[in-house]
Order: sequence, then structure tokens, then C-alpha cells
Amino acid sequence: MTTDNISIKAILFDFDGTLSDLYPRWIRPVGETIIEIEPSLNPEILRERFTSAMPRLVKAGSGYSMFLNIRAAWIIGREAGLSRFQTIKLLRRLREKKEQFYTITPFEETHRVLQALHHMGYRLALVSTASRKTLEKAIKVIPELCFFDVIVSRDDVTKTKPDPEPMLKALEALNVKKEDAIFVGDMPQDVEGAKKVGCKSVLILRQWGDLILKLFTDNKPNLIIDTLDSLVDLGTTGFTIFLQDSNAILSDKEESFATAVE
Repeated sequence: MTTDNISIKAILFDFDGTLSDLYPRWIRPVGETIIEIEPSLNPEILRERFTSAMPRLVKAGSGYSMFLNIRAAWIIGREAGLSRFQTIKLLRRLREKKEQFYTITPFEETHRVLQALHHMGYRLALVSTASRKTLEKAIKVIPELCFFDVIVSRDDVTKTKPDPEPMLKALEALNVKKEDAIFVGDMPQDVEGAKKVGCKSVLILRQWGDLILKLFTDNKPNLIIDTLDSLVDLGTTGFTIFLQDSNAILSDKEESFATAVE
């Protein structure tokens, strides 16, 4: 298959939470370290407090290319109930465990979906707030990342998503028009960034899917999916679903939200 006669020619992907599981790489080590510092906390309480911190985490990770992990760890530590002294201790211990943050665990469908889209002839780009070092390590674990024509890390830009700079950089390198591309991600800043650039947005619901949906106000995604496998079926049609004027949903979650985006 070639993409000469279809509307979508390129697919841009987020990395963490979209192609690779962020839980073993970041969420678990941070949570375990918080409990080491404050044993009165248990995983269930920590999850509840992490959930309550999600809006602040999304905001803190938007537009910054430096100190993202420090910002996020500080917010989670304080939201979990750690004192300022304990939170500083958290940052120090996480620095000692920094190699854990390079643990790459691709989702089960990542390999086959990237292979399929590549063989269909789509141009692929990775646009991530992860560091260049992280993505270089990821290539060793996910060989299919070699199919990507362009990889943009946070080290390659001055501002990260939702600022349009990273996506525009990828589109320029691909030599693809914005209207001929879609962006696939798992966070509101992915969708907002796509809207600012002018390409279609696809939100994939992962571990925090129901919570993430509640964070959307004006910048709703054009398409919601539960699994990357949906992209393969859509890809065989040239993503003709985006020829429709209304937004679409391929998820069975949050029916109220599905109604809102129709």
C-alpha cells in the first residue's frame, strides 16, 4: 500500500504512555520511594493522591523542556503529604535511582502496530517530552523505532507540547503538510499541541484514561481509542474517518464524553 491517494500521509506519536508504559519507568519508582520515606502511606492512598495531583502534573509538564521529572516528583511528593524536607529527600533518593528512569517497557501491541503502519507506507515520527538519552535506550528495546523517519526529544526543542514547536519540527523534517498528519498521544497536551499545529488528534486511553478524559475542556480529541491496534484497521482505509466533520470515538469508556465530542 502507498499513501499517494489518501488524506493522511504521516503519523506522529507520543512515547511515554502511548508506545511505552510509564508505570515501571517512572510512576512505580517514585511511589516506592515515597513509601520508603513515609511508611504510613500505602499504595492505595498514594494512588488516590496521585490521581488528585493529575491536573497539576499535566500543567507542570506543559511547555517545559527542562527539569520535568523534578517538577513532577515535587508535586507528587507534596500532594502525597510529604513535608518540604521529606520531598527534598525524595528528590535526592530518586537521583540515586536515576537508572530506573531509563527502564523501557513497550506496550504489547506497540511492535506489531508500528510494523504494520510502516509496511502500509505511512511516514512515522516520534515527538516526545522524554530525553534524547531515554529514546536512544528505547531503540534498543523497541527495534521498530528505527522505522521512524524523525525523532524529536525534549532536548531538540526549546519548548515541549502543547507548544507547537516539537510537532512543527517533525512535520518540517517529514516534509508533510499539517492537514496530512495525525498525532497520537495519551495526554491533554498531546491533543492541545495537535490542535495548535492544525493536524488531527488521536487520544489513546491507558491506565489513567477515565481521569484524563475529565481534564478536557475546549481542546477535545478528534478520535478516542482504547488500543493502538485500532490504528491498523483505520490505516487500511487511509484514515477516512477523519473525512467526517464530527469527532469520532472508538472507545467504550466515558459515554458522556463520547456524546460531548460528537
